[in-house]
Amino acid sequence: MAAPGSVLLLGEYAVTEPEAPGVALGVLPEVRAARAANGPPRISGRMGEQRFSWTPQACDSPLFAALVAECGPPRGAIEVDSGAFMGEHGKLGLGSSAAVAVAVAALLLLGPQARAEPALDRRRGWEPPPARERASAVPALDRRRVFAAALAAHRAAQGGRGSGYDVAASVWGGVVRFTGGRTPAVKRHRPPVLPQLCLVAGAEPLATPAAVACYERWRQRDPAAAARFRARSRELVEQFLSAADAAACCAALSAGGELLRWLGARVGVAVEPPALRARLSEFRSRGWAAKPAGAGGELGVAAAPPGAPPAPGPAPYVIPLRLAPEGLRWLR
Repeated sequence: MAAPGSVLLLGEYAVTEPEAPGVALGVLPEVRAARAANGPPRISGRMGEQRFSWTPQACDSPLFAALVAECGPPRGAIEVDSGAFMGEHGKLGLGSSAAVAVAVAALLLLGPQARAEPALDRRRGWEPPPARERASAVPALDRRRVFAAALAAHRAAQGGRGSGYDVAASVWGGVVRFTGGRTPAVKRHRPPVLPQLCLVAGAEPLATPAAVACYERWRQRDPAAAARFRARSRELVEQFLSAADAAACCAALSAGGELLRWLGARVGVAVEPPALRARLSEFRSRGWAAKPAGAGGELGVAAAPPGAPPAPGPAPYVIPLRLAPEGLRWLR
């Protein structure tokens, strides 16, 4: 089982509120997970040097505990690897925990009659089943059921919070229109064209829950300004989704960056700290649209309008964005 990472292109902060839309992407890399039906009930996870586990006797992962509480215990042993989400300076900020929640929830929800996926061979990587066995090894995915379970568990592990855009992007992949709220609405979007996109890693981590808390305090202090912010955010989301060409997509993203910087100055969040600003400025000087992504601080996105020069680099913090159009998928 594989579940991709995620990036929120537009709708930052607004998507934490009911009926507020955003645009999210399912992107590579992927979390990979496998189940051994004949193994003891266990969930094992790793990210770099970190290890996490759940057994009936003990658990050191709030996410695994929440997934078992939501979906029931595993029928066999589940192994999940999110090491591909580690970069030069730590986690890439691409929704690794949401992808883990999606992949593990899908395996936990499998009926006992479904065949287990092949185990991970540390020397050779993921071993595909023989072609004649693939039909029985790949049961149909009920994406809405997986989404509901993964979202509930992911929120529980985060103290009941989280918009869920990252979970939705991991489940459906590609370009997703996401509407926040207690029960989010998700719709796949198939744009006629997308500009060339690059992820730009920052150098300073940002705690998303703390940033969202700053936003919520500001919203309560100045509800009129918050309403104007949400209206402008919605306008830019719809502008991007209705764009007929790459130039229009870039215009929406550039305006989204201006809006996010405006918001950060009012709520007291450094959405574009010096290191990220310097890196995004390299793209802006070449005519690219560039903005912070998500809560800001640790990740940005840059988009090339028609005729723009190549991305600066090579640089380790510039990552060509690769869509994961299938979203949650069985490993073949």
